[in-house]
Amino acid sequence: MKKLIGLLVIVNVAVFLWPTKSSEPAHVHPRKVDVSAGLIRLNKEIETQYRDEQRDKAEAALSGADGVAARDSVLSSEVQCYRLGPFSLKSNYEIAQATLLNAGLQVKSSIRAVSRTEVYRVYIGPFADRAQAIDARRSLSNKGVLDHFIRNELDGSTTVSLGIFSTEGSAMAGLEGLSARVDGVKFREEVVTLPESYWLYFALAENTGVREALDLVDWGEVG
Repeated sequence: MKKLIGLLVIVNVAVFLWPTKSSEPAHVHPRKVDVSAGLIRLNKEIETQYRDEQRDKAEAALSGADGVAARDSVLSSEVQCYRLGPFSLKSNYEIAQATLLNAGLQVKSSIRAVSRTEVYRVYIGPFADRAQAIDARRSLSNKGVLDHFIRNELDGSTTVSLGIFSTEGSAMAGLEGLSARVDGVKFREEVVTLPESYWLYFALAENTGVREALDLVDWGEVG
């Protein structure tokens, strides 16, 4: 009987230690399809626009005589609030959250659901075929314009997107900046679906040295 029990223990240990074909530990989330970098940039721009609007409202509320001291106190504070994101992959978001917690920071998080929004796309084209679009991208890179990708349009033609913007004004500014180097730049209004995104918020005192350390962290998709 003792021999039988010993044999069963050996078999169980062997099964537990048997190598598998998986190269990733169990806690790592499986890879997902990457979301368009253009939509991630749009997420950033819309969040920045929202933040600026909230800041303007706060400054207006503190613009009276009674609010001067309060405003000066806020602006002179050594503690600053930061927002990190957007993360389109939950695995990257969770790793970033763990990094901040390990740094001893108190972290809050939020998830922005999938939504549809009107945007303005800056682009060149259309081109008769993909080969012409590839040549156009090569020309853009030679001119130092590195942020672009090929789009297949519904009518069968091909364009090269140079960016998407949340307002007509920002699109015009982008168009004017590119027109100095690129011929035939245009913009148009579109409706796009923004992917679900994850955001992290934390407060940090400037004199702790933690900010400098966080600046060196590779946050994955966040740029």
